Amino acid sequence: VSIWRKPWNGRRTIRTKSEKTAAAVFLYGHSCKSWYDAGKEKGKGMNIAVSGCLLGYDLKYNGKNNRNDELLEILRGHRIISVCPEVSGGLPIPRDPAERKGDRVISCTGADVTGQYRKGTELAVRKIMDNGVKMAVLKAKSPSCGKDRIYDGTFSHTVISGDGTLAEALKAMGITVFSEKETEEIRAYLAFNDTAGNGTI
Repeated sequence: VSIWRKPWNGRRTIRTKSEKTAAAVFLYGHSCKSWYDAGKEKGKGMNIAVSGCLLGYDLKYNGKNNRNDELLEILRGHRIISVCPEVSGGLPIPRDPAERKGDRVISCTGADVTGQYRKGTELAVRKIMDNGVKMAVLKAKSPSCGKDRIYDGTFSHTVISGDGTLAEALKAMGITVFSEKETEEIRAYLAFNDTAGNGTI
């Protein structure tokens, strides 16, 4: 399913063995961490897309991660589908930070990386559709994953209303999107779907 019109002209520049391993998770759908799949083994739980950096993968622009142990505990027993549009779109680790400016994504050096974000978003959407995902937890304020609030493109830490490229696409598809900050909302959503019987794979 194509949600972008322009082709991708970026090139993959991931360099180290660990970076290649992490990228493979997002490009080819390898399982991220075995205990997340407990729900699948028991025939329970949901398929949930999660930003890879929140799972502890070093995928941030600075080569670090945003591991969120509280979130991981909340999601225990569900099958996690890890996504990272920036890496799967061909951007290196580390890389220059980037922000959305309207329909474009521009790095702090002025480079237009919209093509890589488009490609990465399309790959993430395909992976999410292939896995029957109905819910996603994405990194707040990210130009790819931010939900409702993102940086304004001036690199001044100014936050405005808006979505990252993947969050925008998933909302348009009717998939429920949360940021990692919305832990109470995530708990309530999972509890409701478990009670309603909608969490069974």
